Order: sequence, then C-alpha cells, then structure tokens
Amino acid sequence: MIWIIDNGHGGIKDGEYLTKSPHKRSPAYPDGFILYEGQWNREVTKMIFEKAKILDIDAINLVPEIDDISLDERIRRVNKIKNENIGKDLFLLSIHMNGTDEYFTTEKSGLTTFYYRYNDARKYAYVFQDYVGDIIGNRGIFEKAFKMLDQVNVPALLLECGFMNNKKDVEYLRTEHGKDLLTDAIIYSMREVNKII
Repeated sequence: MIWIIDNGHGGIKDGEYLTKSPHKRSPAYPDGFILYEGQWNREVTKMIFEKAKILDIDAINLVPEIDDISLDERIRRVNKIKNENIGKDLFLLSIHMNGTDEYFTTEKSGLTTFYYRYNDARKYAYVFQDYVGDIIGNRGIFEKAFKMLDQVNVPALLLECGFMNNKKDVEYLRTEHGKDLLTDAIIYSMREVNKII
C-alpha cells in the first residue's frame, strides 16, 4: 500500500499565512497564540511521515511546498501518482482541522471523517474514526462530495481533526503531546487498513 498524504491549505512563509480564508485559523488566545490550520496540518503530516518511515509504511507527501496549492493541482498530482503506480494499492488521506464562525463558543468538537461513495473508502473510514476518535472525540462519519474525494482515482478520506473554534480541541492539539497522540492513532489506523486492503 502506498499512502498519499495531503496537508490541506497553505503554511506560513516569511511571517505570512498563505491561506487567505478567515475560517482557516483559530481566534487569538490572550497569549497571542493562533492556530493556523495549514501550518498545523503540515506539523501533523511531518510527524506522520517520521513515524511511517520508522514502521516501513510507504507514504508520499502530496504537497511538500509551503504554498497553498490549488485543489485542481492536488487532484492532478494524486491521479498522476496513480498512473505511475499501476497495479499497486494507493490511498489518499487528507489532513485538516474544522472551523466555524463562532469565537470559541462552539460545542462542536472532535474528529469527523469524510468519504464519498464513488471512491470506495467508506469501509475504511470506521478504522480511522474509531482509533483517532478515541484521542480527540468522535463526531462520526459523513458522506460529502469534496473535490479531493470525488475527483481522485484512488480511495480517499478527509479527516477533520477537531475544531479551531473549540477551545478544548485547540488547547489539546496545539501541544506536542496532543499532536503526538493524534499522529500515533493515525499511523495505527493506516497499519490496520494495510492489513485489510
């Protein structure tokens, strides 16, 4: 199995957050801390790759750049990887954090796993939801025609790993300990899927 890991949105370059949408960051804490989704996604995927290498899990970084690469380009890259690996099993995992317009008042919390019916990943969504949901809470599995799920030629899941507008989620997932446990659960889920695919 080859895992294609997608870190959603853009990171921070020369002090500028390269993701323009206001919904892709947390409100500011009194200490000035702001969780930037695209940067957090990259921190988590970096940890996934470090752990995958130790465990001999084959993984490809879909977006090594800091820039906010368009969805169309991400989809093109996934399908190119698929075409270059005919006969091999591939799986796309897109890492995100959720957000709402509420300023640290939302009661929404925890992991949400998205699939789309045409990409044959629903049966594996339960693995991630069970293990990762144990770390940050379980919101459930939902079908949604996100472009990254609908237009790629491999099974794909999109993980929304908590809410940037939920203080409890942010306070946990901003820590190295929280990110470490989260990535352990993601890696464990990947290993379990490897056994059954």
